[in-house]
Amino acid sequence: MNYDRDSLYYDNAKENSGVGFMRKAILLRLSLMVLTLLFLFLQAGCNRSVQNRNEPSSVNKKANGSAGYYDRLVINDFPLSEGQYLVERIEDSVYILLDSEIITSCLKLPYATSLYPELSIRNGQITLYWTHQDQIVLRADMVENSHEAYINGSNEPLDIAVGPKTADGRLFIPINLFLSVLKMEETYDKSLNITFLHYAEDFPADLIQGKWSDSNTDLFTIFKDAPSGLKGLSSFASAYQFNPDGTYRCILISAGSFKDSAVQRKGKYRILGNTIIYYDTHETLYEGSPLSLSHKDKKLSKPSYDFIGSYDPGEDQIKIGAFWHHRISR
Repeated sequence: MNYDRDSLYYDNAKENSGVGFMRKAILLRLSLMVLTLLFLFLQAGCNRSVQNRNEPSSVNKKANGSAGYYDRLVINDFPLSEGQYLVERIEDSVYILLDSEIITSCLKLPYATSLYPELSIRNGQITLYWTHQDQIVLRADMVENSHEAYINGSNEPLDIAVGPKTADGRLFIPINLFLSVLKMEETYDKSLNITFLHYAEDFPADLIQGKWSDSNTDLFTIFKDAPSGLKGLSSFASAYQFNPDGTYRCILISAGSFKDSAVQRKGKYRILGNTIIYYDTHETLYEGSPLSLSHKDKKLSKPSYDFIGSYDPGEDQIKIGAFWHHRISR
């Protein structure tokens, strides 16, 4: 009886934290997108701006034309480099434009069957759309140098204030409309001096805690015997451990290439929306063939990021980056 009762409790807990969260996440995401679109159509224009919640709205402009608190910008798990985005101001509103070459990598849609949007550019006509279960859930049509956008095939345009434009031979596409519809927020981290654009609802911290692996191998145990214990692994393998105290470990194995490598990273993590931020990280690296120690517990100077694309409560597995990881232990 105790075993059955404990099992029932575990199943209910998994239902509440896993299945329930996934249903809520998908339905809420799509519902909010519909409601936001209706709201935008009812407005006279689309003048929603990216607001900095933690800093004053007046920001000193740098010599390169970008606003001060946008000098270091990360959208979901994608850190932007100089020249990949533009920041424009109209009165008190801030507008962000992304290089068309990277926009699909930045604006992922979590829990959808298609994580990345599709982009089409033909003769100045720009179409960006997201799909779920082979159905388009959001589509925007724009024209270069026009501040009008047409949403989901509507004949009524929305005024997006800043239109797509070409600068330095590259096409930049405004994303404020998408940030609004996808319910993304902005957080400025003073300690990292980075501005994050991320989904509003955080992935549950208690759900991610534990050990995860994309293989049937306990990489944490194997890494203790590196480099001899790493022989015979698949070409790529990864494992993560997220602890309740905000610390983490991860193992990344790459074999069969010109330069094999095995990495262990330890540090702290934080979740913003579906973004995992790794910081205060120390790295131990084995590389070469055969593997030999390159450095041990080296402090990394920059944070790194992953994106939680989905969670499967039935299999109790999570998609971190490009790969599914099943739970090893809690």
